[in-house]
Amino acid sequence: MRPTSPSQASIVDDVAQGVGLPAILTAETTKLIHRDVATSKRMQSNSVLYWEKSLMIQKKEVERVKSPLYSTGPVDGDISYWKALLFGPAGSPYENRVFLIDMHFPPLYPFKPPKVFFSTKVFHPNVGDRGDIFLRMLSTDYYSPSSTIHKVLTKIHEMLSNPALGEG
Repeated sequence: MRPTSPSQASIVDDVAQGVGLPAILTAETTKLIHRDVATSKRMQSNSVLYWEKSLMIQKKEVERVKSPLYSTGPVDGDISYWKALLFGPAGSPYENRVFLIDMHFPPLYPFKPPKVFFSTKVFHPNVGDRGDIFLRMLSTDYYSPSSTIHKVLTKIHEMLSNPALGEG
């Protein structure tokens, strides 16, 4: 159960702290709230390990694939912050260019999308003035945990030669 309003958030906080509940809550609702609070706390304590493990697995995938499209990895041993060099696609206006991309992974990764943006200035319909990348697969509403770092960088490379109008 995710709180959707301040009053729901305060009820969940009260339950977590053992404070009395409003009379409108039934015993069954109280059990559900207690279960959800316990699950949430367990996920928060395990999530650090989970997202780090997920990123380490993806780091191994990137090393195994050795894509000619990009080069990437964590910066200074910080698994939550990566940089990538993306090589411009052949036959496109970006051919023979190299682009620097920053990727920040939130603690809820892979269930929340990474923040991915160009550090190199790029003139492209799917790239904002500050390097924001407008791709549906990177938005919160469309992101899927199966979108690996390799898939994201491959899609960005493809986007350079095939703009996705209406995306983002």
